[in-house]
Parts: sequence; structure tokens; C-alpha cells
Amino acid sequence: MKVLRFILNAVWPFRFYLIGPFLMMLIHSIDLSLRPYLTKLLIDTVSTKSGQEAISEMANISVLYIFVLFIVPIGWRIYDWSCLKYEPALKGRIAEIMMKHLTLQSHSYFSKHYAGSLANKVNDTIRFVPELVTLALNSFIMNFLSMFVAVYALWSIHIWFAFAMSSWAAIFTVMSLVAVRRFSNLATVTSEASSRVIGLIVDVLTNISTVRLFAARRNEISRLREVQNQYTKATAKKRMFSIKFYLLL
Repeated sequence: MKVLRFILNAVWPFRFYLIGPFLMMLIHSIDLSLRPYLTKLLIDTVSTKSGQEAISEMANISVLYIFVLFIVPIGWRIYDWSCLKYEPALKGRIAEIMMKHLTLQSHSYFSKHYAGSLANKVNDTIRFVPELVTLALNSFIMNFLSMFVAVYALWSIHIWFAFAMSSWAAIFTVMSLVAVRRFSNLATVTSEASSRVIGLIVDVLTNISTVRLFAARRNEISRLREVQNQYTKATAKKRMFSIKFYLLL
């Protein structure tokens, strides 16, 4: 919940710019099912009707198809413009929030954490929070809307088709929710290990530049190897869990 509050707090000033990407995901979701459906209608019209009636009906369907072809690229340009307006500003706001939080910490806090490790965490937050927002829009929201449109289209054909699709979506969602807690823990361990590696590298370089700590080279390399091995093991466990999860699905 703390992470979600942090993201919402960071994104809130740019909420109006997120309307563009959300509308584009809605348009794209409808387009995924609408264009094949319009193609089917054109084929049905050609095969079942003739003469002026067929021409008139095909003209209406064709106009709608051409409209969809035009509106989708326009929507993507609006999407790009919205991302251009909020993404750089969002990164700046995240950096400001993080630095304000760090400046409020006591001296003992900085003595317990490598400066490089803290800098790496700030950098990761600045990089990945905007990517997480984009992922939520491009994957979760778009897939949810696409599923809703697909279920409605299948329901118009037969209710059992819609029931089968809804059941599969429900099973997938439940399994994902069960797995996400485990994956989140593994990702946290991996991130912490990565930050320790970067922090130790920065600490070693700082020691060399400030106190010319060349005599302890073996010890420093040994420390680096130890934290690097921790990062390697954590990354392997996270990826193996991902492989098992997708094999199960």
C-alpha cells in the first residue's frame, strides 16, 4: 500500500495527461475486435446479397472501417503527446520527492547505507515508476478492456463462448494474484542485492580516491564477489519462478 500511495502521489499532478493514453487503450481494445468483425460483415454481405442492396450495405461498413483506420493512428499520436507531457515531469517530481525524503534522515541512516546504494535506489525509482505507469496503461488496462470487448462479442454469438472466455480470464487472474506476492518478494530481494553491488563499487572507488586504499585490494574484491554472488542467486531464483509460472499457465 505504501508503494501504491507513493505512485499515486507522484502521478496525481499529471492525471489529466493520463486521459489520452487511457482513451487510446480503449480505442485500441475496440479496434482489436471491431476490424475483424467488420471484415466478416463485408464477406457476409458479398456472399449473401447482390445488386444495389449489397453496394449500399458494403458502403456503410466500408465507411466505418476507413474511419477506424484513421482514428487509430490519430489516437496513437495523442498518446505520444500525452506521454511527452507527463513522463519527463513525472521523473523530475519523483527525484524531488526522493531527495526531500533523504534530506530528512538522520546521520546514522547514511552511515548504515552506502551512498552508491542510495543513489542506485533513487535512480531505479526515477526510471521504473514511469515505466510501471506505462505498463499499467498498456498492459493491464488495455488487456482488461480487450477482454471485456471480446467477452461481449462472444456473448453476441453464444453465451457459452462468453462463459468459457470469462472462466479462463478468472482462473488466470486468481493465479496471477496468488503468484504476485511471491514474485514481489523475490523482486525486492533482487533489487536490494543489486543496490548493494552498486553501493559497494562506489564505496571502493571512493576509498581509493580519498584514502588511496590500494593495499586492501584483495579484501575489496572479495567483498564485491560476495555481494555479486548474492545478486546472481537472487536473480536466478526470480527468473526461475517466472519460468515455472508461465509453464504452469
